Parts: sequence; structure tokens; C-alpha cells
Amino acid sequence: MNKEIQDIPDADRLLPMPGVPEWLIFLVFFGVVLIIAIILIWHRRRTVMEKYRHRSAAFRLAVAALETWQAGGAQIPIPQLAAGISLVLRGYLEAATGDTALFETREELGQRAGALQQLDDNTRAALMTYFVELSSLEYGPQAEADRDNLLARAGELLEQARHGLES
Repeated sequence: MNKEIQDIPDADRLLPMPGVPEWLIFLVFFGVVLIIAIILIWHRRRTVMEKYRHRSAAFRLAVAALETWQAGGAQIPIPQLAAGISLVLRGYLEAATGDTALFETREELGQRAGALQQLDDNTRAALMTYFVELSSLEYGPQAEADRDNLLARAGELLEQARHGLES
């Protein structure tokens, strides 16, 4: 037999390997980016909704606490009432803004540059003025004030802070 004649080679070995079409790579990449974007948007929306739910719960709790102080009547001494109102307002601000207002003195809160930055200037100034007034009633030698007026102003400032945070 002739040595020059050989078997026909397998054609599959000689053909180039089939590749993945470019459009399929682009489609998979676009799908992955789209899924990541949807997950991030969903997570962000969920976080924002939790924040608003938390703020409204903190507001309801603060209003209930002020109503409890109102129900206490004239038997609560003014210094104790002033301290209680201050704690209610600071507790709401801490819960609603994440600021450390609850754990600082009035002086520390007033001196810190970033204090209550989520509030507008008018609300922040009114709250700081009210905290000064409560401080003087709490620690001053003459602790005389109109209880109803103190509680009414606290309610107004609480409502003003809520509207300032929601806008």
C-alpha cells in the first residue's frame, strides 16, 4: 500500500472554536447592571421608609410624653417640668435626626457646628432659645413660669421640628 495515502483528518479539530456572540455578552452585562441598580434602589427606598416610620413613631411618643406632663398638673415643680420637657424635645430630636442632642448639655449643643443641621435655621434658633429658657427654669434660683405656656410652646416647637424634618 502507498504510504502517501493517509486517512482523512477529523475536520472538527481544524475548525476554530465557536465563540460567544458579542451581543450576548452585552446583554448579560446589561442585565447584571440592571439587577444591581434595582437592588440598590429598593434598599435605599426601604431605608428611607424606615426612617420616616421611625420619625413618626418618635413624634407620637414625644406628643404622648408632653400630654403626660400636662396631666401631671400643678403638683409637678417647675424645675422638674422644665427638665422633663427638655428631655422630651431632645429625645425626639435624637430619634428623628440621629443627632446626639439628648446626650449633650445645652452649651455643648449650641457650640457644636453641626448640631441639628437637618432643621431649618428658624426652627433651630427657636429650639436653642427654648432650651436656654428651660435651663434657666431648671437651674435658676427663681423657677416661676406658666406651666400651660411651657407645654404649649414645647408642642409648637415639636410640631415645627417635625414639619422642618419632613420638608
